[in-house]
Amino acid sequence: MARTPVKKTRTKKSSAKKALTKKAPAKRALFRKAALPVMRQSGALPVAAIAPAGMQQLLGGMINKKLYVAISKGHCTLELLQAHLPEHLAYMVLLEKQGLLFASGPLKGGAIGDGLTIYNTRTLAHARRLAEQDPFIRLGLRDVEIREWTLMEGAMSFTVNLSDRSISMPPAEIDPCIT
Repeated sequence: MARTPVKKTRTKKSSAKKALTKKAPAKRALFRKAALPVMRQSGALPVAAIAPAGMQQLLGGMINKKLYVAISKGHCTLELLQAHLPEHLAYMVLLEKQGLLFASGPLKGGAIGDGLTIYNTRTLAHARRLAEQDPFIRLGLRDVEIREWTLMEGAMSFTVNLSDRSISMPPAEIDPCIT
């Protein structure tokens, strides 16, 4: 039985797409030459700049929300920490109500008073000012390191009961580590 040759057809790119693909290598080269060295030096390299080719589409759909993480190291007694806990919690609730606090809480397994706070601010300087006003830090009960964090992926589920104004966050359904 004789085979009939298959004719290959090529699709034409639109003129806008052609122009975009012609300009893209030049823009990437300019970015690599000018911006990347400065960003590497400052530690502010965006995820898109270090992603392998083809990942841009995947990364483009992610939330890409800039937040600031404060890692606090405690160095005081439990009694001293407890004495100032009401003031600290009142401050955290105030930030929460102002929309400046994404999440916060104590860390287990370290020193007494270790904690993690994630600020929802526009700048590192603003997050630093908020951290410095935290009573635990202001009184010298904790030292703090603040770093920029880019939230890319994740999921949260909540149940809000309107009748009693309660809210719950259920644990994950599946533990992939359990076989």
